[in-house]
Amino acid sequence: MVQFWFGILIIAIAAAMGWWGTQVASEGWKNWKHPALSSEKVVRDIYKLMVSSTMRFKYPGQLLYLYDSQLGKTISPISLALFLEVVNNKSSISRVYSLETRALMRYDEGGKTQINAQSPGGYKFSYIPSGKTVERWRTLHSVGFLHDRIYFVPNNDWTECKRIDFSKSSFELEARDKQLQPGESLNGWIFYEMEEDVRTQTPEIKQLEFTLKNSSGEVQIVKVDFPKEGEKFPKISSGSWDILEGYYDLTKENFSLCPRIDLHTILKEGGRVIPAREKK
Repeated sequence: MVQFWFGILIIAIAAAMGWWGTQVASEGWKNWKHPALSSEKVVRDIYKLMVSSTMRFKYPGQLLYLYDSQLGKTISPISLALFLEVVNNKSSISRVYSLETRALMRYDEGGKTQINAQSPGGYKFSYIPSGKTVERWRTLHSVGFLHDRIYFVPNNDWTECKRIDFSKSSFELEARDKQLQPGESLNGWIFYEMEEDVRTQTPEIKQLEFTLKNSSGEVQIVKVDFPKEGEKFPKISSGSWDILEGYYDLTKENFSLCPRIDLHTILKEGGRVIPAREKK
């Protein structure tokens, strides 16, 4: 009789351990899929997030970010621009502490990029596909706080660029010191770079995923369908560009063409730097 009850106890323990192992494996899978899910404070409805405008540029594109780096004057082409609005959905004051962005992309994997200089100014990048199409979540890298050193290049002509001031419409600049009252919102532009293997092609973007963290350590994940080609946004909430007077000839300066996300690799591992243009 004792052996019978001992056997029942062993079976019960084994069943409990099996259930616990299944839960651990399940949670481990979730955490592997998305790092933010490992947080103990992942919650819903901290914020409401809306994307009211998107712009995509075929690399190197028409929108250039000028910044100072260890290489000197450096230009980073913008791959994607989003105009975001975030509303505090809490009943207390809240501040957006950080924002990370990923995109579900369908793209070619394993192809090659060809680079050809053009005149007047600029470069033409062409992508030779491998024929292997994949669909994966990829990180979008913000260039950081926007200011008045953004240049718009019409018709790929670097001799007649328009300078744009985004210092009053930068989402990250606005969010840096903004304490949002309940129901209060903030909005602005964020400019993104893509990683090297996808930036010179034009990947199909299906969804955007935003991971927001507030100053209390709470994390919220918001997914937004990427607008289809030709979809219009209401002008009242689509953001604006403060275009400065005059034209700028970027070919008269000595720049390097280097995305910010490549800078560390180039400095540490001796990667390739493209001279944007030499002084005349």
